[in-house]
Amino acid sequence: FILPECFGVFRKEFLVSLAHHTVNQHNHFEAGVFFANTEAETMLDQELTGNYDITQETAKQFKKFLAEAAEAPAKRFQDFSLFKSPWCKTLEDEIFYQRTVLDIGQIGYNDQKVRSMI
Repeated sequence: FILPECFGVFRKEFLVSLAHHTVNQHNHFEAGVFFANTEAETMLDQELTGNYDITQETAKQFKKFLAEAAEAPAKRFQDFSLFKSPWCKTLEDEIFYQRTVLDIGQIGYNDQKVRSMI
C-alpha cells in the first residue's frame, strides 16, 4: 500500500490487518450480491450478472470453461442453512448476519456504482 505522508507512520502490523479485514468484508459483500441475484437460473448466471459487467462473448467463454456452474441451479443463502461463524455467539446473531449480508448484497446487486466502489 502507498499512503500519503499526512497519515503518519503506522505500526508494522497495521497494513496486514487492514488488508485482512478488507478482503474479508469484500468477500461477504460479493456473497451478498451473489445471493441477491434471485432472477438467475444457474450458478454461473448468478455469478456473472451479479458481479461482472461482461460482453456476451466473454460470457460464452465462461460457460465453456465453467460447464458445471453453467448447469448447476442458482443458489440461495437459505440453501446453506445457518452456519456457525466465529463472531456470532447466538442464533439471533447468525440471523442478523444473514439478513445484513442479504440486505447489503441487494443494494450492491441493484446499483452497479456501489458494486464498483467496493
